[in-house]
Amino acid sequence: MADKEKWGGNMTVIAYESETVKKTSGVQTSEKRLYVSSLPTGTPALGSLVRNHWLIESMHWPLDFNLLQDRIKRKSAKAARNPDSIQRRVHSVFSICKVLRKKAV
Repeated sequence: MADKEKWGGNMTVIAYESETVKKTSGVQTSEKRLYVSSLPTGTPALGSLVRNHWLIESMHWPLDFNLLQDRIKRKSAKAARNPDSIQRRVHSVFSICKVLRKKAV
């Protein structure tokens, strides 16, 4: 393993299987994801750690994909608050409009 010191001697591969059902069509999909962690294999609740990560990422991904949030250069933490707040509000409005548009059809 390269750079073993950075991992603290531990490297755990986590295989996580998820099943989802699309609400609109009822189609069920299954997906297997692999994660690499520096936590020991016997760490309790590795699955909870993965789920918590995706709770955050599922909010961040649309902001980055639709509004290119990661490409914005910020000079300070305080300067980042305003654009981030505005982008979250814009994303919320887009999400609401998308739901209303589907209901109108």
